[in-house]
Parts: sequence; C-alpha cells; structure tokens
Amino acid sequence: MKIQLSLLFLGLLAGRAAAFQSKVPEPQPEQARAAESTLETMFYGFHAMDAQAVNIGTCAALPQAGCQCAFCTQLRQAGPAK
Repeated sequence: MKIQLSLLFLGLLAGRAAAFQSKVPEPQPEQARAAESTLETMFYGFHAMDAQAVNIGTCAALPQAGCQCAFCTQLRQAGPAK
C-alpha cells in the first residue's frame, strides 16, 4: 500500500516537473523558408554531371580471406563478378 501511494504521489508531481517538459522554440518564418529552400535545392538541384554510370546486376564487393560471416560466405558462393 505504501509503495502504491508513493508511486501515485510521485506520478502526480512528475507531470508538473520542469525537467520532463519540452521547451522547443518555434522556428522563425525566415529560418523555416531558408531551411526549405536548402532542402529543395539539394533535392531538385540534380545535374547530369553528378550522375555516375551504374552497371545493374554487378557488385564490386569481395569477400575477406578467412572471414566466415554470412555476407562474405554469400559472396563466395555467388562466385566471381561477371
């Protein structure tokens, strides 16, 4: 009974404790627009020179000698790269 009463009391006080309340400042409209602009330029700012040639179905990964992990074992079983 003592434990339950003390837990109830502690629970009621913890709801008002400043340590458990978030104090996140609201972003200013200028900061929000600047962050949005940065994200848009990173997402839509693609240039053809940024692209790299991708060979579908190939992998340059090689198993490490003596390693018995599942990934290296799978690479060994797949055989040499084509």
